[in-house]
Amino acid sequence: DGVVTLVAPLLVMIVCTMTGLILIVTGACDVGLKSTDMVTYAFETGLQSSFGFYVVMVSLMLFAYTTVIAWAYCGQKAMGFIWPKGVKIFQFCYIAAIPIGGLLHVDLIWGLADMCISLMLFINVIGVGLLSKQVITASTAYFAKTPQAACTAL
Repeated sequence: DGVVTLVAPLLVMIVCTMTGLILIVTGACDVGLKSTDMVTYAFETGLQSSFGFYVVMVSLMLFAYTTVIAWAYCGQKAMGFIWPKGVKIFQFCYIAAIPIGGLLHVDLIWGLADMCISLMLFINVIGVGLLSKQVITASTAYFAKTPQAACTAL
């Protein structure tokens, strides 16, 4: 169900907002650190212990693992819609890029990630625009048949 998929972005938004607030409250954003170093500093400062380092590292490993899986799935589905025969090529390239990504500079990785997400966003916006009438019709019909679904969707 499409409504269930709205939970993940909501959770990511909450986690990112809380992390941003921690960076501001602890003053970590003014120290001159970048990326994980800044977040680690903020948690160590906020918790007043080196335990903050472990909180960040465990959270980062879980976030990275789930993100790699989610992006692989989204990219594979997108490739399947654009060029079904290219799914195997995408899988190979994606798996090969994971260890290479561990060796590259963090700014390059974020730039590549932003570019790929933007490309998928661009393609999806075109698809949503072209299919918007059908989506609205199908959603209206679905929620009209099952009123409890409309309540749980909120």
